Amino acid sequence: MRPKHILLISCFVLIVSSTISSTKAKTETFSVPPETDLTKPLVLKENDRVFIGFSVIGKTSNQIDFFITNPDEDVVNSYDNAGHVSFSFLTTEAGTYTLHFHNTQPTEAKTVTLNYDVEHYILGVPQEMFLTMIIVIICVLAVAAFILVGKPN
Repeated sequence: MRPKHILLISCFVLIVSSTISSTKAKTETFSVPPETDLTKPLVLKENDRVFIGFSVIGKTSNQIDFFITNPDEDVVNSYDNAGHVSFSFLTTEAGTYTLHFHNTQPTEAKTVTLNYDVEHYILGVPQEMFLTMIIVIICVLAVAAFILVGKPN
């Protein structure tokens, strides 16, 4: 195979792989004022796998009420008096899911550290794996085409 063809294939693979973003991970810390329901929206696709973890720090109590609503505003998951929580869920519909952090304390703000990852699926396969398979198939086909075209008759 000619060096020009190898360079072309390498550039193609590099460009495609650098544009792939299969997961959306985020970590943030914020304060929930006393007697406040602070919300964080997540725009999700159908069949996304969402991993959520958070921890709460307060002066006298390290707990907060937490729940998630789907685009229809139905509660997907909830935790009362939660201090440290980790869980995952699979979305059933596309749209905005809302994370609710409710501080019931009348005088104390709570500091929340939130971590979440969103993994997209295509045809039941994680997006990263699906796109990797597509890239491999395209590369194999490109190599086969270069070999067939480069063969002398």
